[in-house]
Amino acid sequence: MASPLNPPVGGEQRETQVAIVPLDLIQVEDVGLGAASFDAWLQEISGGFVTLERIKTVAGGLPVVGNIMALVDALNDIVRLATSDERDPLDWVSLGINLIGMIPIPPGMAAARMSLRPMLFLVRQEMRQAGKMVLGDALIEVLIGHLNATIVGTLDDFVSQAQGKLPGILEDAGKLGEGVLFQIADGLEKLVNPELNAKADLLEAEQLVHAAGDLWAYDPKAAIGNIFAAAAEVCAAAGKGAVNGAVEHLVPEAVKKEVVKQADLLRAMGPELRTQIKGLADPGAQNSLGSLLLTLDGAVVSWRARNGHGQSFNIKPGVTNQAKRRAGEGKLEKVQRETPAKGQPNPKINCVCAATGNSISFAMGSESVRHTDFSLPGPFPIEWARTYCSSLDAYDQDVIGARWITPFTTRFDCVDDRLVFHDSDGRSHEFPLPKVKLFHFNAIENLTVIRLSKDRLLLMRGLDHRETYVRRGKRFVLINKMLPNGAGVMLHHEHRHDGRLVLSELVTYSEKDLNKVHLRLGTLIDDQGRLTGLWEVRDGEVKRQLCAYQYDDSGDLVLAQDENGSAWRYQYQNHLITRYTDRTNRGLNLQWQGSGPDAKAIREWADDGSFDTRLAWDENIRLTYVTDALGHETRHYYDGLGYTYRICHADGRSEWFFRDAAKNIIRHVHTDGSTDRYRYDKLSNLTEHTRADHSVMNYAYDDKSHLIKISDGEGGLWKRDYDLRGNLVEAIDPLENVTEYAYNSFGLPTAIKDANGNTKALAYNDAGQLVKYTDC
Repeated sequence: MASPLNPPVGGEQRETQVAIVPLDLIQVEDVGLGAASFDAWLQEISGGFVTLERIKTVAGGLPVVGNIMALVDALNDIVRLATSDERDPLDWVSLGINLIGMIPIPPGMAAARMSLRPMLFLVRQEMRQAGKMVLGDALIEVLIGHLNATIVGTLDDFVSQAQGKLPGILEDAGKLGEGVLFQIADGLEKLVNPELNAKADLLEAEQLVHAAGDLWAYDPKAAIGNIFAAAAEVCAAAGKGAVNGAVEHLVPEAVKKEVVKQADLLRAMGPELRTQIKGLADPGAQNSLGSLLLTLDGAVVSWRARNGHGQSFNIKPGVTNQAKRRAGEGKLEKVQRETPAKGQPNPKINCVCAATGNSISFAMGSESVRHTDFSLPGPFPIEWARTYCSSLDAYDQDVIGARWITPFTTRFDCVDDRLVFHDSDGRSHEFPLPKVKLFHFNAIENLTVIRLSKDRLLLMRGLDHRETYVRRGKRFVLINKMLPNGAGVMLHHEHRHDGRLVLSELVTYSEKDLNKVHLRLGTLIDDQGRLTGLWEVRDGEVKRQLCAYQYDDSGDLVLAQDENGSAWRYQYQNHLITRYTDRTNRGLNLQWQGSGPDAKAIREWADDGSFDTRLAWDENIRLTYVTDALGHETRHYYDGLGYTYRICHADGRSEWFFRDAAKNIIRHVHTDGSTDRYRYDKLSNLTEHTRADHSVMNYAYDDKSHLIKISDGEGGLWKRDYDLRGNLVEAIDPLENVTEYAYNSFGLPTAIKDANGNTKALAYNDAGQLVKYTDC
């Protein structure tokens, strides 16, 4: 079989893993990888003469249900079995499950069979990973959600019916599998023996391709008319390209003999396939489908017994309490191959840990380091925090050293007809370049880019935080940031180096008035255009130096010193950080695999050996193995954007996260099987939370996304009101007690009046620091 498309990273070769993933997270590129693997095998055994594009014109006319994922996985299972010197029984199990998801007859049972496929794979995986026959409550809850997303009925009844019908289903699966073998064999022979490839056959195959319709459809009511045409289409849709279907020269005899040999082997495998698939119904056989269903049946019975005694609720007497139980969201599917993740998740949205304790991304393997050199209070507080991101190669020649960024050096790069925004956390986001007066909204990051003019962009973070960028060549650089209270900072770029303008000054102001200056910070640059430090300037004179920087010959930041003389020190190789020490000289070390911006950090450890963490990435799916200093391994599964959907903990328990299109968690299945469910509005504001005890919290917002009402599960109503600047001015509890708030022009609270009429007073200096507090 062709070599893996995703080479293993970190650690040793492991048992082949598959991904049981929420259906909406599967990308056409993922399925296309599987189709490309089958195509690579066809070319490998034929010297490039047989491809998916060619074989679909002469064979493949075998109707199967509209499940391209099951089809592609079954084709690869057949290749694995056909090319193995000693066939692994688990490969027969995999093929049997995939064939179940492909059987087209009877049509009325197609949805049930398609639902059974990921269920069996998940049960099998859970048993092998946990190393025990007991299935946890979390798995049962996930399976219930999967089933309810597809068909009506209870899990108990579904499993019971599946057990009774399994022998017949596997009999049909064996026949279908043998048919697939014969189609592959026929196609191989016809393409290398032109005399077998009549023109009529070619035309018939083309007609089947057109009759198949949408071959990417996932629909139990649909059918795929030509299995090779479907695989070829998904391969092309994934960007793997298509090979010219015409063979313009004769096939060498040696190649012809090898192809015919492979065809004969496939046909000879037919009887064994039917026998092996039929034997999977035996509940007494290890790893058989019958044994999987038997284990699942026992787990469901135990789960029902544990959850049949009711559940505690938080009940408030004398009022109407609200509770509800919804059928779970969560249709699942299974794929054998996935493309690598394309980015790091937003930590606030991911909600669960997406990186090691010292910030190696589980999805990307990139390292992030954030160090703050100084913080200055005021209407617009200045926190000069540097973030290093190993994948941020767009900043290899930047002002604070290679791959370092701050909240004041963010920018947009113009790349063809799109924008790439480099944010202060080191992550980058793509936007189409809007036309003047138009905008583009990124729902996941809650960022809106507005094209004010040809050379000016406005970035909205949410609805209130504004940043203005102006074009400088192929970039849009930051010139202004403004908070909801009207305070802001102006950024000037007066230094010049090599034809490029460099940050020279930061000026904070208040009340939207540029004349009400509060802080003025200046910078100096070296002969390479890099910042050597920042100074606070008062009345035209330097008051104090806030930080100082030193760089090596490669342009890497090697020392960052604060105003007290304490320093961080950094070491690199190819701009990849290999060691750094904090201001107390404690060090952290990193080991890398690779040398470019896509390199992965496979280990981190402190000088004393603590925090030792090792990471390894699966070669086939989006899965990262994380091993801590005690040798405990946790498995993190994530989608194409790096967002976690499943964690398998070291104790064998799992938790799941189902998300909406904006990556908000809509269902969280905890390790004990308890479930929290969430709903959001179009701006990703939480509107409903159904807790594990089925009590419900509801939330309402005004047109600026300020929370104005909370309805708790006990029937209580909490209300809030805000001023025009978004400051909370009134809060009313369920007993109608009112608390009032007053603010100064900086948006800082100056008075708090409670329900009894008592008032707390607060006073501040010009920097916004609390200097006086009077209790009531």
